[in-house]
Amino acid sequence: MTMAIGLNLFSVFKELNEDYFGTLEKDAEMGYQNVELITVNFSTGQRYTDTFSLPIIKQKLSDLGLNAFSAHEGVAPGRAIMDADWDRIIEENAELGCQSIVFPMAMISGYEDTLHTAEHLNLIGKKCKEAGLNFYYHNHAHEFKRIEETSLFELLVENTDPAHVKFELDLVWVMRG
Repeated sequence: MTMAIGLNLFSVFKELNEDYFGTLEKDAEMGYQNVELITVNFSTGQRYTDTFSLPIIKQKLSDLGLNAFSAHEGVAPGRAIMDADWDRIIEENAELGCQSIVFPMAMISGYEDTLHTAEHLNLIGKKCKEAGLNFYYHNHAHEFKRIEETSLFELLVENTDPAHVKFELDLVWVMRG
């Protein structure tokens, strides 16, 4: 079995903000074939599909030989998870050929908001599955906060449906947490 190496484009988000297609070209020139997209320009808050049409992005990825296997899709700080237009997000990523959507972080700090977040993750994960996509939650350190005998991360895992929500473990954040 061979393992395909990919690049999470979050690592070059500043460059993408300034020159989206130029950055993708440089990534392809470095030999990357698989990319995990970020779909929002963090400088403007706009989706790249609001700047460039979806067919143009899809064609550019194809021209560069880049396989967009997944996409990080979150919400702006201070916004609720369900504030995002998940139908549009799922449709766009399916059109780009992504196999998965990764929710990069929820700001949880206690028992009730963690259960509420798990409920929302289940809803989004179900929509993704119905569209043929996998849905993942990406952890950071704060999910490992302890509440009595458990952690917020354990609460998320225990209260999400594994048929709809998977977890992308970021081991650096696990160690910090």
